[in-house]
Amino acid sequence: MKKLHNVIIRVAVVMIAFVAAPRMTAQDTYFQLPIVPDSLQGLQPRVDYLIEHYWDFCDFNKAFSNRERMGESFRSYLNLMPHASARQAHKCIAKLLKTLEKRPEDMTFLANTAEQHVHSDTSEIYSDELYLPFIRAVVDNKRVDKSIKARYEHQVRVLSASQVGMSAPVFDFTDRDGNRRTFAPDSAEVTLIYFFDTECSDCHLARTRLNANIPTSRYLDAGLVRVVAISAEEPDEEWREKVKNFPSTWTVGSAPDIDTVYDIKSTPSFYILDENSVIRMKNANIDTVLTIMSRL
Repeated sequence: MKKLHNVIIRVAVVMIAFVAAPRMTAQDTYFQLPIVPDSLQGLQPRVDYLIEHYWDFCDFNKAFSNRERMGESFRSYLNLMPHASARQAHKCIAKLLKTLEKRPEDMTFLANTAEQHVHSDTSEIYSDELYLPFIRAVVDNKRVDKSIKARYEHQVRVLSASQVGMSAPVFDFTDRDGNRRTFAPDSAEVTLIYFFDTECSDCHLARTRLNANIPTSRYLDAGLVRVVAISAEEPDEEWREKVKNFPSTWTVGSAPDIDTVYDIKSTPSFYILDENSVIRMKNANIDTVLTIMSRL
């Protein structure tokens, strides 16, 4: 079995390739954008320069007066990030937020826009790494009203604990036999946490496809992979009846408060953990999971 981390990197590279390279013209922009020097060759160095100087000609005292145009410009800025180096992206976002620390309403506007663009069910670019700095800045800003902070505080707590690269949070659940159990690391090299809803047709299809997948079944039988299927529904008799025909090789459970522990974009959704129970991919769809299983 190949190292999970290496397989996921290769799959992620292919996925990023489908994110279109940024293209902007003068008529698209709310304010003047910097001209990237011709001496910079290659997409990443050019994007690194562009995001560093993106806001150089933006007058923040006036820009937020037209929130629609400012929102468009900010979304274009976020669209550049997958093509930049991680270090430069973090540095430039921190610089932008520092500029806005005395403008709490504008900072909150950017956090809301970031949520819609990179952290919603319809996001083309879904990224905790991009979203977290904006909501952390809102939470840490003493000028932001506590009532506004409350929702972001919950998001910061959950996202920080369930980011890629973090140890998967431990949680309690009720299994299909009614026993209380605790999710914890075991000897499997790969763990798939499958978040589902019994009334979800896409969840049923994902379950069927995963169960029928030959590589996954082979790894399950060998003890190399385990599947932990978790629902947020109450573990009543009706629920137990609905899950009784789930594969016997899977651990199936109910954890009604699971969304206070894990960031779950939608159902069906998968978290992929390595042999150390470190999150290597989150909110993956069934197609991505099956691709990874076929390459292990």
